[in-house]
Amino acid sequence: MKMVNIELFGNIEKAEFVESKELLKRAHEIRYIATDFEYSGYDIYEKISTGYLYATKL
Repeated sequence: MKMVNIELFGNIEKAEFVESKELLKRAHEIRYIATDFEYSGYDIYEKISTGYLYATKL
């Protein structure tokens, strides 16, 4: 598991980096939150049931 730093709503957070193909397999249990354009460049997703953060590049 690779954790990366992301900026989310003005705060630096940790998110698990997941390849986009793998993340799309989990589409039924995640939702898109935002894209961190300025800090990391990652697209940020959240597991609906827990709030766990994922980062990827689509």
